[in-house]
Amino acid sequence: MRSSARDLIKWNDALLRGDVLTSASILQMATPAHLADGRLTSQGRFNTDPTDPGGEYGYAMRIHSLDGHREIGHEGDIFGFNAALYALPSSLSPHRSPLTGTGSSSAQ
Repeated sequence: MRSSARDLIKWNDALLRGDVLTSASILQMATPAHLADGRLTSQGRFNTDPTDPGGEYGYAMRIHSLDGHREIGHEGDIFGFNAALYALPSSLSPHRSPLTGTGSSSAQ
């Protein structure tokens, strides 16, 4: 993928606003996922790099806590390059994102 920081921000804004996927899909992405045996995905990890930030994993989104706020995003890397894009749903307008306001308590 080839992009600029500005384009990634536009993409993230559109995604979290609900312009790309349904609200239900976005909530599912930002909700910790479970393995087939019921454990959280974080409990099924192995050979984890000690610098890995940890946290839970939803559908394509890592879910962390930053200064008491839920933080969601995704990172990726290839030899010589890496990138990460995270958002704090609590900073989003409740009228512009399915991750804020009523109906999002299951995604915390």
